[in-house]
Amino acid sequence: MHFADKRTLRIVWLGLLSSVWLLSACDDANHSTPTTPAAGVSTKPNILLLLADDLGHNDLGINNVDETVQTPNMDRLALAGTRFTRFYTESTCSPSRAALLMGRYAARAGFRPIARGIPPEVVTLPEALRKQGYATHHVGKWHLGSTVKEAWPLAQGFDTSFGFLNQWSLHDPSAKAPYSYPSYFDPWLKIDNHPRQRFEGHLTDLLADRTIELIEQGEATEPWFIYHAFFAPHTPIEPAARFMSEFPDTPAGKFKALLNQLDSNVGRIVESLRRTGQFDNTIVILASDNGGINQAFDNNFPYYGKKGTYWEGGVRVPLVIHWPQQFGSGSVNDTKVTIFDIYPTLMNLISADNTNEALDGISFANAKHNDVFQQRDLFWESFIWHLHVYGTLSADNVRLFHEFNGNDHLLDLSLDPTGNTELLEDRDARIEELRVKYENWRSEIRKVDTTFSRQGPNGRGMLTGDNFQRSPGLAGYTFAIGITPSSQPHPGASVQIVAQQPGLLNISMDRTRRLTVEIDGQTLRSGEIAPDRCHSIVVTAFFSRHLSAIASRRPRIPIVRLLVNGSQVDLKHSTQTMPTDHRLDTPTYIGQSAREDRFFHGKLSLPEIYNQELVGQVLGFPEAEELHSVVCPTS
Repeated sequence: MHFADKRTLRIVWLGLLSSVWLLSACDDANHSTPTTPAAGVSTKPNILLLLADDLGHNDLGINNVDETVQTPNMDRLALAGTRFTRFYTESTCSPSRAALLMGRYAARAGFRPIARGIPPEVVTLPEALRKQGYATHHVGKWHLGSTVKEAWPLAQGFDTSFGFLNQWSLHDPSAKAPYSYPSYFDPWLKIDNHPRQRFEGHLTDLLADRTIELIEQGEATEPWFIYHAFFAPHTPIEPAARFMSEFPDTPAGKFKALLNQLDSNVGRIVESLRRTGQFDNTIVILASDNGGINQAFDNNFPYYGKKGTYWEGGVRVPLVIHWPQQFGSGSVNDTKVTIFDIYPTLMNLISADNTNEALDGISFANAKHNDVFQQRDLFWESFIWHLHVYGTLSADNVRLFHEFNGNDHLLDLSLDPTGNTELLEDRDARIEELRVKYENWRSEIRKVDTTFSRQGPNGRGMLTGDNFQRSPGLAGYTFAIGITPSSQPHPGASVQIVAQQPGLLNISMDRTRRLTVEIDGQTLRSGEIAPDRCHSIVVTAFFSRHLSAIASRRPRIPIVRLLVNGSQVDLKHSTQTMPTDHRLDTPTYIGQSAREDRFFHGKLSLPEIYNQELVGQVLGFPEAEELHSVVCPTS
């Protein structure tokens, strides 16, 4: 029998099983359960969002080419719902989660992939649902900021939280290193904002237990939203012993056992919906945050690439939705949708009046009848430790992947959907076209949204808003301002203040018109600045911090640069290893000190803050000169 024939029989057989599954419990075919909501339950549907970690296309049994992956519960969910075959995410954990909860490109909040967290000003998906009367619960991995409480789940719209802020915090907090190697066994987890405590058992089982407990509580008078973020099948590959009996003791065998354990817990959670009569009134979404790592076997086959890349395999992952009222049973949808489309889709499905124009996402509730999905371009970028990577996917399905070493890969997915074949026809012209589109997108999303309040003459005032990105000290940061020093002598203090955010940033000028910049424990200086004409002053850096014992063994020291009129005049290496996230809500004072006892005697332009370090040399276009024309437009 040919492979295609075997695969067809397998899908047909799974389809028959899914029909049985709709009428029976997942683990007990003879157990009859109610399927209609109990009296008093809200008519708004519940929402169960299951997010796997590093689950590639080939890790879902229904997609698996060698049929050795066993995910019967997820397969049945796919066959009873709608399977999206062109679902795109970010290529790493944090940006995908940010895009999911914001409904926006993660880069808007600085996730490339590191950031403090989702800015409090952003209306997250749980916040939007809570306004619609939903009880909101987070279970599992957060990975959206750990250094400030304002970035934790309870501050981002969740009523309850059970899980871990990042995988490095799963170990005993009394260990010598504050963060260490993660483990699935006996993890240390947080309940709400309380200190971590040890739980006996396997992480995957413990998280499922919590979600089942929430489902069984019923929430009789209000609908609920549960965001359940698994850690599986992320490394380390540590399945519980009971799942190893059917698999060989090899790296591939252990990985498949962990997949099977993930699948078993998906089945347990779905069964609890059926057992409590909530299955028919619950939108169930199953997705992954990014592609697999391709260590044990090819997790993303037939798509080329892996996690951390902008090949198809790094960002094209499974998406399954079970909601028969809108999505057909057993259907396959090949519309090009993204992880930030889930937010507006859910708002659409619950008939909410979603007027949030800030969303980048589009509801795919009627995706096959909406040409917008086919007409839009998609963009990705990553920047860390001066390694800059970006990708685009055009409306006509041409992918550009620009690697950190400068290599460009051009792929026509219409000719080869797997992304294995380079496009040679009109190569240079298409690369330039997509590069320009990317640069325009990047210029638009990198600017931090702040509010300037004028408090005096000649540009004096203060900046407020978006404390997470306005405040330097973590991830990408660029501060730019145009200054026109006065040639006239001035009374008072010998030091003039250009900009000041107490404890975080101080830019001053002495009597000889030389600049001093104090940032991140470092001091940078310029030469003499000529009077009576505008000069662009730019402070730019990427602040990398060690959140794990692994990373601290491979230190990458951030470089802080001072540029004047587009030219670098000083740089320093930061020595701090953890962020100084104190008083992020303090305004950034422009032309005056926080105490209003020192001022700048000259003219200042409106400042610009960006959530990214300048990378002009990497990209090959003069960003510093562009900024000069922005802050000194007539010079």
